[in-house]
Amino acid sequence: MKQLLFIPFFIASLLTVGCASNQPSKDESRGSVHLQSGVEALHRKDYSAALRSLYESARYTPKVPEVWSNIGVAYAGKGDVVKAEESWKKALTLDPKYHDARLNLGILYTRQKRYPEAERMLIEASKDLAYDKLSQVAYRRSIIYLRLNRPLLAEQQLKKSVEENRTFCPAWFRLGLIQKERGDYVEAAESFKGSVAGTCFKNPEAHYEIAQLYLKANEVKQARSKFLEVIQLFPSSEWAQKSEATLNALNLSR
Repeated sequence: MKQLLFIPFFIASLLTVGCASNQPSKDESRGSVHLQSGVEALHRKDYSAALRSLYESARYTPKVPEVWSNIGVAYAGKGDVVKAEESWKKALTLDPKYHDARLNLGILYTRQKRYPEAERMLIEASKDLAYDKLSQVAYRRSIIYLRLNRPLLAEQQLKKSVEENRTFCPAWFRLGLIQKERGDYVEAAESFKGSVAGTCFKNPEAHYEIAQLYLKANEVKQARSKFLEVIQLFPSSEWAQKSEATLNALNLSR
């Protein structure tokens, strides 16, 4: 049965075929051209076009794991999770150290509530300390633990995630929520601030949480200013409506 998944999967980057001392073969060159076309189509979310190009690439370079991993992303985009899973497994058969496919399987299994399988995939990927997506791996493990109501393990993974990538906003935000839930408001405030730093700025919920923490600390002036900021920056969001309601309540309590 097809199931449309509204979660991100990782598109494999393009390879430079051949090496410094050897020119790529004609098949490698053709495969690379079709792989590039497939990746461009994936970024456009034109999954049918992506599959056409990627299968052409697989015809010329059938043993390149990046090709099959991207085929899996295209099938996932079309909602065919069975073929997506098959494609990512094929990529791993070709190269057991190809962790992008393993990470995508971890995301898929989490979505399907196959938590032990998802955890195994992500733990295996986490063992390769040279893998460039360790921050994502830790973050995805935290999602599993949150769904299993294991907040301490989730927090541990979220801290690993932000240690690997200090600008990874989703991990900062979820870390803040956990810390707020247990009453560590100072730590939560720092995590929420991390979740709106730099390119992460456009998260109205995180700004709203910061304002709420100001209120808990009885810093009413800062809270009012932050609630107003939410309203001004994100006027059509539900967090702007909540901020307005909170400000009205504060005005009535004067």
